[in-house]
Amino acid sequence: MIKNFDAEDSLDLNIDEAIKFIQTEEHATEIEMIKGKSEVDDAIKLLKLKFRNLGVPMIQVFSKFDNNGGGDLDCSEFTAMIQEVIPEITEELCHAIFDDFDLDKDGNVDQDEFLRKML
Repeated sequence: MIKNFDAEDSLDLNIDEAIKFIQTEEHATEIEMIKGKSEVDDAIKLLKLKFRNLGVPMIQVFSKFDNNGGGDLDCSEFTAMIQEVIPEITEELCHAIFDDFDLDKDGNVDQDEFLRKML
């Protein structure tokens, strides 16, 4: 496979050949996953910074968006909370962050999961 991208037939890819190799269709998914993960990680870092700058306990903000008082947020509540703190963030990125925070994959982010990810 690599041989198809090795223009000099040296069995050693230079940087341009390596870039062409990783940009092929077969590797597009992995590239998007890496790119997407980086975007989520960056958004989480910004979220942490914004929460710290609010000057109120994180759990107080969390509780404000817990509409039913059950101690957890569904995806729409979680998205509303994030968009309150970072208005310019996309809904799609909020959903990706929600998936990252939902450690037990039950479809909700509880207070414990939230605090684990934010601290």
